[in-house]
Amino acid sequence: MEKVVREEKIYWDKQFRKERNINKKIERSKSQWDNINFPELLEIKKRVGKLKDRRVLSIGCGTSVYELFFLKNGAFVDFSDLSTEALKVQRKITKEFKNKVNFFQSSAEKLPLPNNHYDIIFGYALLHHIEDRNSFFREISRLLKGGGIAFFVDSYRIPMTDYVKRLPLLYKIYRKMQPVSISPVDEELVKHGEHGLREKDINIYKNFFTSFKFIKICFWNIIFRKIFRGKENSIFLKFITIVENTFLKLIPSLKKYCNIFLLVCKK
Repeated sequence: MEKVVREEKIYWDKQFRKERNINKKIERSKSQWDNINFPELLEIKKRVGKLKDRRVLSIGCGTSVYELFFLKNGAFVDFSDLSTEALKVQRKITKEFKNKVNFFQSSAEKLPLPNNHYDIIFGYALLHHIEDRNSFFREISRLLKGGGIAFFVDSYRIPMTDYVKRLPLLYKIYRKMQPVSISPVDEELVKHGEHGLREKDINIYKNFFTSFKFIKICFWNIIFRKIFRGKENSIFLKFITIVENTFLKLIPSLKKYCNIFLLVCKK
């Protein structure tokens, strides 16, 4: 296990050293929490309530700028990531909030943090990296205060994906369209069919929480979001999102093909 963690750290440190255009990322983040093209963020926003003086933990933060939403609304945010390079970038991203942030270098399955400490836990594109999810969700339950909520956005393992993986060229195209990165260790999970969550997996994790919601979000949207990266407010992308949302409401059975989901876990 320690060897796996070391390999992951080496991989992600190398990836995050390449991080550029931090100011552009920060600028782009300003409108994303109010943007119809980011339905997963809108779903979180309507559930968080007042944020002033609440304590938030971002696990596997990478170089995400989504946490600026919590900081700008008065929360204290602790950032955790396996990669020290990612945390260096986060310090730059959050420099104007330096009195409201803390940073911890740690794997997600075992965090050096106190029990019953957080009002909100947030993870974006994190769960597909977690090998021992039982331990992970037990850890989330330990860290949350009573009544606290954890939000996780990630990829859902749809049946179609399993067929795509058998065809190298198609799988390469599929990976290019995904919003999440995949390390060599993750590839091992893919080979053994453990990459991405399925609904039957969810039933196991429900036991750690009083309320556990699994919301499937989108399938076309995420592809066009990749194509229109940096132009998230484009009229065409908004049109695509509206069409997708309409289809999902009219034909709920289409949700089984959604490859992005939101988990809402309440203690």
